[in-house]
Amino acid sequence: MPRSMPTGNGTNASPADTAPPAASPPARASAVLLAQSDPGLRQATSIVLEAAGYEVHRCATGDETIDLVHGVRPNLVLLDLATPPLDSLEVCRQLRGARSAPRVSRVPIILLGERCEEIDAIVSLEVGADEYLCKPVGTRLLLAYTRALLRRAEFAAAASTAGVALVATGDLKIDLVTHDVFRAGQRVSLSPREFDLLAYFAGHQGQVVTREQLLTRVWGYQVEQDTNSLEVHLNWLRSKIEPDPSHPIRLRTMRGRGYIFTG
Repeated sequence: MPRSMPTGNGTNASPADTAPPAASPPARASAVLLAQSDPGLRQATSIVLEAAGYEVHRCATGDETIDLVHGVRPNLVLLDLATPPLDSLEVCRQLRGARSAPRVSRVPIILLGERCEEIDAIVSLEVGADEYLCKPVGTRLLLAYTRALLRRAEFAAAASTAGVALVATGDLKIDLVTHDVFRAGQRVSLSPREFDLLAYFAGHQGQVVTREQLLTRVWGYQVEQDTNSLEVHLNWLRSKIEPDPSHPIRLRTMRGRGYIFTG
C-alpha cells in the first residue's frame, strides 16, 4: 500500500526578500464521506482512501451520515451501514430525496453490502445508489470505482456549464444545470445515473451510441460485468420517457450496434 507523503513546514526557509515566488496552492483533494458501521473496516478503508490522496470524513451511523453530507458536501459517499432504521438503503433514499439541496441529492454514492444476489444490487440502484459492490471488495477495485464516479461527476458538471443549458426534444425538456426533466409539462423524476444517460443521448441525438461508449463516458469505466447495470438503467429510463416502454420509439436498441435516441 502506498505510504502517505510526510508534510510539514520546513525551518530553513530562505528569507522573504530572496525567496522565489510562492507556488499556487494545490487543488483541494476530493472529499469522500465514509459511512461504515464496523470500526475496524472503517479504519482500514479510511487508510486506503487517504493513501490514495482523498480527504476522508468518517462516521458510523445514518444520522451522522446525513448531517455530514449536508455540512461537508463531499464529492462522493461510501455507504456500508447495517443497522436499521437508518441503514445504507434508507440513507441513500433520503439523500436522493433532498431536492432542495441539489448538490446533496446528486452526490455520487457507492453502496457496499454483504449480500451478493442480483436483487440486492437492483434494490440498491433503485433507491439511488450509483454502484453496489459486494463485500469483500478489493482495494484496487474500490479505488477504481471511486475514481470513475468522481470523473463522471466532474464530466457532468463541466458539460452542464460548457454548452446549452436547456435541451428540448419533442415534448421532453432537459435542464443540464438544474437536472430537471419535464415530459409534456410534467416533471420526470430521474436518478442521477438516469439523468446522465438521458443527457448523453440528448447530446448524440440521431447517432448510434455503443455500449462501450456509455460505459466509458457515462459510467466512467468499461467493465464487462456492468452490462446488467446498463440494461437495468436503460429500462428504467425508458419507463419514464417512453409513451409505451414495451415498444420504445425514443430510445431504441439497434441490435449488434448499440442504441439510438431520436427524441
